[in-house]
Amino acid sequence: MRALRDFNIPKIVTDDKPIFLRLIGDLFPKIEQESKIDAELKKQVMKTAKDNMGYSPEEAFALKVVQLQEILGVRHCVFIIGPPGCGKSAVWKTLI
Repeated sequence: MRALRDFNIPKIVTDDKPIFLRLIGDLFPKIEQESKIDAELKKQVMKTAKDNMGYSPEEAFALKVVQLQEILGVRHCVFIIGPPGCGKSAVWKTLI
């Protein structure tokens, strides 16, 4: 359940996340799993964003960078989509 959720959530647009989570809940009733996150990578993301990039990183930003790394670990190609100014370039540049 966690693998399905954590792998697919970053690929789903914000408006569709509640629908997806309800579907997961229907498939796995009464199961609540916390998301696993690479704490060391998140720590490095926060440090890099602040010290090297000049950003004031927030938890949501660090999560997106970690999610991008996780997806790149299993996919050869990804698209980062979103409206202008939402942080797409900042996410991949911070990960690099």
